[in-house]
Amino acid sequence: MSRSKEKCSFCDRIIGNFPAVAAPNAIICEDCVALAVEILKAHDNGELVNGKLMTVIDLGIDSKDREAGIYKCYFDGSSKGNPGEANCGYVVFNENKEIIKREGKLPLGIETNNYAEYMGLIHLLGFLVSVRAKEVEIYGDSQLVVNQVNEAWRANNPRMKKLCSDAKKLMAKIPKCRVSWIPREKNTIADALAQKK
Repeated sequence: MSRSKEKCSFCDRIIGNFPAVAAPNAIICEDCVALAVEILKAHDNGELVNGKLMTVIDLGIDSKDREAGIYKCYFDGSSKGNPGEANCGYVVFNENKEIIKREGKLPLGIETNNYAEYMGLIHLLGFLVSVRAKEVEIYGDSQLVVNQVNEAWRANNPRMKKLCSDAKKLMAKIPKCRVSWIPREKNTIADALAQKK
């Protein structure tokens, strides 16, 4: 049977002759299957099977939920020594307050805390763009990062200027994207993920 007119339930791409997986009420292209595997592993849900694809869909990654739902996200970065061994992390919640993605202790080498904070935001934005998020609320406890991407503060340091530019390019790919500052005590999950406590 030809798939020439069928679209992927995740990304709306015409599947054509590309490999696809059938799940209840869904046809999913090869690229999105790889994304589903990544998300399932992040939730310790084991191997990908047709039934488990519905777990990803129910968590808000399918195209219908992307249009209607709002992601609430938190990011953080840490540097032991500043500069020192640096890591970052982030967590993404759907509108039902369920975690749909978390990444912890992403290694960055020997870097400053500001660099680690920026990379936490950039990794988070990369994920949001990959799932074609439509509306997101992002929170971080770095005043420098939040104020620079919101253009309240100028980025004078060349490295920070480049990181700020990279973050804003990703933000521009999300139709509604708001980045706000919160105190560290309200960012405990992302903080713990960045340090993998």
